[in-house]
Amino acid sequence: SVVCNTTLGLFIVEKAARPIFDEWEAFIAKHNRDAPAGVDGLFHYTTTGVWRAMETEAVLAESAVFGTVLSLILAFIIMISSTLNIIISIYAILTVIGIVVTFIGTIVLIGWELGVIESICITILVGLSVDFVLHLANAYNESAHDASRFERMSMAILEIGISIFSAAVTTLGAAAVLLGTTVIFFYRFGIFVFVTILLSFVFSFGMFVALTLLAGPVGEQGSIKALVKRCTGKNK
Repeated sequence: SVVCNTTLGLFIVEKAARPIFDEWEAFIAKHNRDAPAGVDGLFHYTTTGVWRAMETEAVLAESAVFGTVLSLILAFIIMISSTLNIIISIYAILTVIGIVVTFIGTIVLIGWELGVIESICITILVGLSVDFVLHLANAYNESAHDASRFERMSMAILEIGISIFSAAVTTLGAAAVLLGTTVIFFYRFGIFVFVTILLSFVFSFGMFVALTLLAGPVGEQGSIKALVKRCTGKNK
């Protein structure tokens, strides 16, 4: 066996490790082709597990994209099941998509590259983003149907707004504690929770409220129950 030292870091991302791995693979393949039979079984590995981490990270990166798309689809189905209103559900899922896109843009802006930690964060991003907006959506949907959009949204905010605000403050406080840690995973997870909750609060009371005040359902608009009654003739 031949042992050599490299300049590979312990936490090198897959994007940086892949070209180096491919060069080693080409080097080993060339020498195996030129070697006589019986000694053409050269292989390479690292004692720090960099190649294993690289492959794991590649799988997680693919899973993060698939998981995000699947989570958005499932979140939309759950929103429809919870509110029974297609218009409110569309506004809510658009709000969640806005949170996801803004968060991904934020981590790119601060210099994060897609690694193991980032892949895990993106995978659970939708689940953490849907909470506030879904509470607002349900509160709006359960308010008086004969009221105006402004009145319905005002009632929704009065009913559930303080609870959402309290949840945001306590979660942001818990995440802020993690920002003082020295362990990379805890520090980045703290940033993930802090930014996600902050974006979720801003988008819920900004984008979702604006969309609802602008073109939210009034009366039985968008109601799945009303649609079923009309289709079955039970509204007569």
